[in-house]
Amino acid sequence: MKNKKMGILAVLVMLVAVTLSSVGGTYAKYISSYGTTDTARVARWDFTETTTQTVDDLFKQSYSNVDGVYVASADGDKVIAPGTSGEYEYAAQGTAETNFKVVKTLKITNGVKLENGYDPLEFSLNGTDWVKADDITAVADKTVYAANENATVGGKIYWKWVFEGNSDVLDTELGKKAVAEDLKIKVEIGTVIEQTEEAPTTTGNRLYAIFTNKVAPADLADAATIGYDASKANTVFTGTSIEGTVKEYTDNTLKKWFGADLVTDNYFQALSFTIPAGTELFNTSAPDSATKAAVISAKTSADEVTGTVILNLSKSKNPIKFELRKADGPVVKEYVISTADLTFE
Repeated sequence: MKNKKMGILAVLVMLVAVTLSSVGGTYAKYISSYGTTDTARVARWDFTETTTQTVDDLFKQSYSNVDGVYVASADGDKVIAPGTSGEYEYAAQGTAETNFKVVKTLKITNGVKLENGYDPLEFSLNGTDWVKADDITAVADKTVYAANENATVGGKIYWKWVFEGNSDVLDTELGKKAVAEDLKIKVEIGTVIEQTEEAPTTTGNRLYAIFTNKVAPADLADAATIGYDASKANTVFTGTSIEGTVKEYTDNTLKKWFGADLVTDNYFQALSFTIPAGTELFNTSAPDSATKAAVISAKTSADEVTGTVILNLSKSKNPIKFELRKADGPVVKEYVISTADLTFE
């Protein structure tokens, strides 16, 4: 009987050992985890038409000279006649973060002709060289720009129906024919800008600043010499805003660099800026004393210049503004960086 009890006890001890082993395996094991987090934004497509004229400037309802109106439509339609002329200029300016293609087009549908082929109208793209419509319809210019290049594109067209030098008889015949028929001229002129994967055909004329918070280690080391502490800013620059958290700290060297009497909030952020040759970058939201000189200058450089700019952030969350200016002074582009989503600690 005793041996039987001992056998049962031994079985129970073994069950307990197995159970403990199972439980222990639940709470003790090797674990390795791998992964990353990344974000991206949509590439910018930033073009603006800068045409100052309207389409009405090419053909008109009436024409005047120093003596007054000498051609006028009776029904409000646009008209042309011997002695009339016109011009039209169109333009667009901008850039994109992709390669883009510019296609300038011109198409003229000319119905102002007689059966014998007489055509009194002349056209020009420069105001000097004049040709007939049939000789200008094939004009097309294609250019491919690299991502972040600045493009100013457009064109101009001139037309005229001379008062002297053509056949008075044939001009009169056209006028008589117009009583029974609509003899019309149609001009289609413009620019199409589209994204492309084609290689650039330009030599490079980017007038666009590139911002990033991926500051080179050597530049961070230089910034540290004037008191910048990168560990205080846990932020991300999205391209249009600074988001995340930034801690307050005071460094006398950094305050002196900004101007101790001008710094109200001791929150700092370093960004890297690349600007093209022949330009300068100004922080226009900085105190006046800090805007007397460019924060980065490539004014006399033959190549683009990259530099680090330390921003003094405000708890009032005012946006930070920069201007990219050409060496001779004109503003090329204004940039506004929002700090509305920043958290200050």
